[in-house]
Amino acid sequence: MKIPKKITINAIPIDVKIVNCRQIDGPGEYNQYHKLIRIRKDDDVSEAVRAETFLHEIFEAIDKDNNLGLGHTTLTVLCSNLFATIRNNKLDFLDRRES
Repeated sequence: MKIPKKITINAIPIDVKIVNCRQIDGPGEYNQYHKLIRIRKDDDVSEAVRAETFLHEIFEAIDKDNNLGLGHTTLTVLCSNLFATIRNNKLDFLDRRES
């Protein structure tokens, strides 16, 4: 997956940075105050983990910015299952006939 440098969620621009293990401990994080998603890219982090982490951080941003209070376990289950569904079924939501 090509991870963009910026994403817009609910009309709010959020920067996306690709970082290494010296900058964050886990695979990714969302900073609500700075409107920043950071995704870790090191040799021990596969493309699939980076892509799923990116989806997870999008869910984190939606959850935090809307005060949903879903909790980290709920977000993790939703994201991992949605990611697996998209990948396993090779889903592409762009209708290329309209391009």
